[in-house]
Amino acid sequence: LGAGATFDGAAWSAGLATVSANGAGLAMRVVEIDHVLPGAASSTTIDVIPSHAMVFGVTGRVIAEVTGASSFSIGIAGESADRYGSGYGTVAGSWLRGLTSAPLTYYADTALTLTAAGSDFTGGTVRLAVHFAELGLPRA
Repeated sequence: LGAGATFDGAAWSAGLATVSANGAGLAMRVVEIDHVLPGAASSTTIDVIPSHAMVFGVTGRVIAEVTGASSFSIGIAGESADRYGSGYGTVAGSWLRGLTSAPLTYYADTALTLTAAGSDFTGGTVRLAVHFAELGLPRA
């Protein structure tokens, strides 16, 4: 959808920043989801970070007011509840930008976890975008 593509001599690929004569490349990508919050203290997304992705950060926007919680954080379950920030606003239109201090590579498909502050979530929807790089293999 509106993405630039590069022809590497054999195939078209979207998002390539660099490409070798045999198709190895560095692709910059964004995966975006709308995550609906249930009535709970935390909520885990689908696996939005693909395996072997080098993540630069997570951005987002509250598209339906987050209710119950006074604010929220975004992190990775079992690792860091606030890796991508905390104290995020709950009003529709509020935005978030959580940068990784240095690109961080995930070696398995990985979900984000949103954790409520002050009280449990009772509803709301947050649009999340994960910004990452992928290394493409050369053709055989």
